[in-house]
Amino acid sequence: GTARARQHIFRSGEEPGRIVVLRSGWAARFTHVPDGRRQVLSILVPGDIAGAELVIQPSIRVPVQALTEISYCAFDVTDLKEIGVEDPSLVWSFLDICTSGRKDTEARLVDLGRRPLVSGSGRKTPVSPRASMSGGPIRGPDVPHRQIM
Repeated sequence: GTARARQHIFRSGEEPGRIVVLRSGWAARFTHVPDGRRQVLSILVPGDIAGAELVIQPSIRVPVQALTEISYCAFDVTDLKEIGVEDPSLVWSFLDICTSGRKDTEARLVDLGRRPLVSGSGRKTPVSPRASMSGGPIRGPDVPHRQIM
């Protein structure tokens, strides 16, 4: 399949019945934080899997949106589950690859998105948690402070 830039691949709560693997382009997994802003949780590039949670739960937990025009391969969840009945270890390996560390990474990204920003040459960078230990802000790479989606 294909999707245009800014088109949703999955919406939160949706039950699409398919998992997709990106073939070209970029997409983003995101959430909305309590103040209403959107927080990017991860960027998907060719070879990444979107919707892997559908193997063990009926609906999408985190929305996925195309950042650029994308192409993807779609795999029917029912077919994947049938394969899993024949070889359960294959399903667990698949899920481990897809989800290992994702929740911890998302929590860190949301926390980082809530940190105060330090300005510099038209760009803003989140203050590192080590700033208080060193007596001043530790700057990471400059990133544009604008919404990309």
